[in-house]
Amino acid sequence: MDVDFSQAIRKSISFPLESFPNIKELKAVQEDAIISFVRRRDVFGVLPTGYGKSLIFQLIPGICRYLNKTGFPYPSNPILIVICPLNALIESHLKELSACGVSACSLSDGSVNIDDLIAGKFSIVLASPEAIVDNTKWRNMLQEPLFQENIFGLVTDEAHVVPKWGKGNAKERKAAFRQCFFRLGEVRSLLPLGTPVLALTATATPKVKKETMEGLSLKPDTHLISVTPNRPNIYLYKAKVNDSLECFDWSIDNIKLKKNTTPKTIVYCKSQKECGKIFRHFKSNLKEDLYFPEGAEKVSKNMVIGMFHANTLTKNKNRVSDSLFDPDGTCRVVFASTALGMGVNIKDIFQVIHYGPPRQADDFLQEIGRAGRNGQAAPYILFYKGNHLKNCDLNIKEYTKTSEKCLREIILKEFDETSTLLKSGTHDCCIICHKICLCSPDHLVEYLCQRLG
Repeated sequence: MDVDFSQAIRKSISFPLESFPNIKELKAVQEDAIISFVRRRDVFGVLPTGYGKSLIFQLIPGICRYLNKTGFPYPSNPILIVICPLNALIESHLKELSACGVSACSLSDGSVNIDDLIAGKFSIVLASPEAIVDNTKWRNMLQEPLFQENIFGLVTDEAHVVPKWGKGNAKERKAAFRQCFFRLGEVRSLLPLGTPVLALTATATPKVKKETMEGLSLKPDTHLISVTPNRPNIYLYKAKVNDSLECFDWSIDNIKLKKNTTPKTIVYCKSQKECGKIFRHFKSNLKEDLYFPEGAEKVSKNMVIGMFHANTLTKNKNRVSDSLFDPDGTCRVVFASTALGMGVNIKDIFQVIHYGPPRQADDFLQEIGRAGRNGQAAPYILFYKGNHLKNCDLNIKEYTKTSEKCLREIILKEFDETSTLLKSGTHDCCIICHKICLCSPDHLVEYLCQRLG
């Protein structure tokens, strides 16, 4: 029976996969996560950016329906609750699911009919943690008999924020940013016994894994799936800079030269204030080259640069994200906060720049992983000033200050990664390894110019 069931699950995967024409086959770890979750086992998947984490839960409702039709005890109208940390991520999921014919809704949409939700009209219900934990209306819905018949599982997307946002910091005397994240474990008590939980994220240190499991009340036998966060196609470069913003002159010149063919770039900033400052610097220096095509109306939709953070107007956020998803989009360089980091699935981001490093290694890898998701060579650049290092973890400070150690090795040691470092082509690794490479100086200069655009 168990062998037959395993075969049935594998066969069932191809049923909903037909709705995803760009996916030819699943990676082994995706299939592993799906099979364990469908068997109603808790799963914690740590898979790098661009690895297809969302596809894991997007396929689950279709798999349940197939198994129901073949006589296995699964709901005929399966519901999956997916917790997301940002509205922008919810909107991104809704667009993607709609394009693939998967019925989905958001609890933040005031027009959603609760009776439709209970009856299983929507296979995937997207929600913030506050909606599920603190909203009496939705908590009561979870306990409706028909909803309990249809609910299959609970998913937490970008699960690393469970402890990061859900717990306070006693050392720094900071309250939790969004306490409901660390209370998501309460939801298990409202759902039928045996309802599985799936946690997904791109990066998580051993400490973050442990705290996430605690916050979600994952079971001791949770199936842990982890893939190295090392991205060998990303070249690591860093430079200490001053306040003048001259470090961006090459990028401004690049835009003037290449205009709407400028390689897509995300510039992550430490604050909204710095986002605005650098945006204005580019705007004042680009002048007539700020808009495309030549002679175009001087409005935001024709700008080759954009800004994306929590307080950016929704229409401007939509302009930026729509343009980035379009291979021929006008907006080529975006100055952003972490709001543009989570769940952004853009295949052709050429490079990521940090103007000041993230505080922690997992955020660092999460954000630089936006570059080179198509597998092609991609540069990562860190520009930093002394005051950027305030409150950063020790390994981030070591990364910025070292002049001798491999940058890749420093950032990966937090994840107990030592065997995945580059073994050949030293100059492919980082600026430190580049300097000690035995290749000819002329070759190294040419290589560096190519990698940094």
